[in-house]
Amino acid sequence: MSATDVTIANKALALVGANTISTFDGEMTEQVAATQLYEMMYEAALTAHRWRFATGKAQLTRKAETPLSHWDAAYSMPSQPRILLLNGVSVLDAQIEYDRFENDIYCNAAEADTVVADYIYQVNEADLPPYFVKAFVYDLASAFATAITQDASVALLFEQLSTKEWSKARFAESSSQTARHVNARSLINKRRG
Repeated sequence: MSATDVTIANKALALVGANTISTFDGEMTEQVAATQLYEMMYEAALTAHRWRFATGKAQLTRKAETPLSHWDAAYSMPSQPRILLLNGVSVLDAQIEYDRFENDIYCNAAEADTVVADYIYQVNEADLPPYFVKAFVYDLASAFATAITQDASVALLFEQLSTKEWSKARFAESSSQTARHVNARSLINKRRG
């Protein structure tokens, strides 16, 4: 079954012994808690680590007007997908200095440069890997335990389980790209030099 915001919230609600919901809209305690906590916690979980499944790249569009500050150029942030965190800006795969003002990225790039943004975006829940969902469910259960059951010991238990699951999730995520090797020769040469 594909994950949705409601199915993920229901897994966390079940862990704390609360009623399940069919929608976030409503007056039930569980619905109010889900409405107030889910989105904030989901965005925080996505931006807490450089998850490869939530990382995107986009070529930026240069704006016609020159920035008022000390930067040479302004580029528009992509409007889709919803960007939560800007990880970097590059030209020819080399990171460059930049600054973000509102929905613009300012940098010192030449007009002929292809400027690319690397970012974390809000992934649709149906596209989440199972290791992320599991860790997020425990994270959410900790918050629901505080909000719904008001039992600090239950909240602490789920916080501890969440910490372990996030560690496992980051380990699983590490296989999403080629392992980076340290060039031992350059380290030896640096030590001798």
